[in-house]
Amino acid sequence: METNNIFIVVNLASGKDEPVLDIIKRVFNGSKQTPTIYVTKEHDDLAQIIRTALPNTDLIAVYGGDGSVTQSAAALIGTNKPLAIIPGGTANILSKELNIPQDIEEALILIRDGKFELKTIDTGVVNERPFYCG
Repeated sequence: METNNIFIVVNLASGKDEPVLDIIKRVFNGSKQTPTIYVTKEHDDLAQIIRTALPNTDLIAVYGGDGSVTQSAAALIGTNKPLAIIPGGTANILSKELNIPQDIEEALILIRDGKFELKTIDTGVVNERPFYCG
């Protein structure tokens, strides 16, 4: 799968304190991918931001916790675009269930090198809100 155009959503308010933007830039420096980085703001409509990026994107990636991941995944329902999870929250439950490395640099290198496995997961809905882990 070609992943030259990657849209990376970064939630800096997530549970970890690490230089994520510097790590992303370092990992993709000199690679064939063209990552577009979007840093979330408090009242963003993340679903709309992601949907706007879809036509020019091969892969959506999200750095954040389970809340950011859930919002990003929900925006992709009904599309054929994959979501890569870059664990950045306190618990990162879904990423752990999917055996994604918890070190963000390791996760980013897998994305950069195309060494990932696409998995289809079920979406649960409660009170019209999607969820992905229980």
